[in-house]
Amino acid sequence: MKAVAARIYKDIKQYLPAMIMVGIYFITANIIFDTSCPMVILTGFPCAGCGLTRSFRYLITGRIAMSWQINPMGIPIIAIVIYFFACRYILGKAAKGIKPLLIISIVILLALYVCRMYIYFPNREPYVYYENNILSHYLDFYEKILFDLGIL
Repeated sequence: MKAVAARIYKDIKQYLPAMIMVGIYFITANIIFDTSCPMVILTGFPCAGCGLTRSFRYLITGRIAMSWQINPMGIPIIAIVIYFFACRYILGKAAKGIKPLLIISIVILLALYVCRMYIYFPNREPYVYYENNILSHYLDFYEKILFDLGIL
């Protein structure tokens, strides 16, 4: 048990600044934009990972059907994370085969994204357009300038 705690402590100590920065980003983005997804914040369009956080929450609270419905990749990604943490911290060794698993997961995630965007966008969460995004504010600003100049 001491070895497991030592490995966890070592990683927390090594990655603490990055974890703090990510935490600050998530809090700030949620306060300002009501979301933490960089793609949604910039463009208003959902990304391939949109819905994963909600999928994880549903999975952790035992609502497996809801988890699957919001983003089917939540379940396999949680399984990969559990495998990685078990290997790294409990067994103290590298997680064999993790890179191919991640590549396969990303390919499936992107394929599901394309299919689900085609089927559900823009009428079903999380595949909706968020109007409070940077690009739309930027375009509105320049459209107003062009209109005021008589170009539009």
